[in-house]
Amino acid sequence: MVSQSFITVALLVGSIAVLSAQFALFLLMRRMSAQMDVRGREQAEKLESLSAAAKVQRREILSSQRETLAQIESLLDMYSLVAARSSMPSTQGWATAPTTLQALIRLVLERRPNTVLECGSGSSSVWLGYALQRIGHGRCVSLEHLPQYAEATRAMLRQHGLEDVVEVRLAPLTQVDHPELTSYLWYDTAAVSDLDDIGLVFVDGPPGDLAPLARFPAFPLLRERCTEDAVFLLDDTQRPDESAISAQWMKQFAAQPLTKGTFGTGWQSVSLGPRDAARTAGAS
Repeated sequence: MVSQSFITVALLVGSIAVLSAQFALFLLMRRMSAQMDVRGREQAEKLESLSAAAKVQRREILSSQRETLAQIESLLDMYSLVAARSSMPSTQGWATAPTTLQALIRLVLERRPNTVLECGSGSSSVWLGYALQRIGHGRCVSLEHLPQYAEATRAMLRQHGLEDVVEVRLAPLTQVDHPELTSYLWYDTAAVSDLDDIGLVFVDGPPGDLAPLARFPAFPLLRERCTEDAVFLLDDTQRPDESAISAQWMKQFAAQPLTKGTFGTGWQSVSLGPRDAARTAGAS
């Protein structure tokens, strides 16, 4: 006969074995649960990240669509405003954006200037020529500091029969000689010495990467050669430098803000403002 004590010990050992197995199973399940929690959190974070990325991508797509539609609408409006005699130059790459060109053409049609001065020649020279032909008077003088670009623009103008309306003048970049300006390179002012009735100035040069605030001299150098109701249109104001330039024109020379474009590379138009206010602002 097996003694009672032996049976008791055997049952105790068996119970301990069962408890050990249950505890081991508990630890395993707890570890698996912890791993599942970690994976669950990782998956949730990934889904959240994907969701955020999808939202950003959606905003970018919508922004791109709005930009494309704005450029197309501007192009359609431009072609309705001028009667082109040949294929118009491309508006891609470094060319002026259609949204800016549209604003420029509309200014010519509304303001009817006798003289348009363009800082930097190119496709815009052709559109300006057609706009001036539509109003029946006026001329455009386009400043260009590089001979090859000057000749390329002249060739486009000849193709469209606009060489009598738009004159491209070679104006090398030289040190500015002006009491309010130092350390600037700008177009040789001898190229504009005969102009005194400028009604519209399109500032699309010199190149923005030439130097900080490279286009700043346009306003102080040209304002005395402008009519009282003249307008300056500064291109590329989405860039920090050009944005700062337009702000400085307003602060230092009392230029008055008119309209602003945010599509494409952006643009800002300003008027001269009262001459006395300009002198007071410049002196402050």
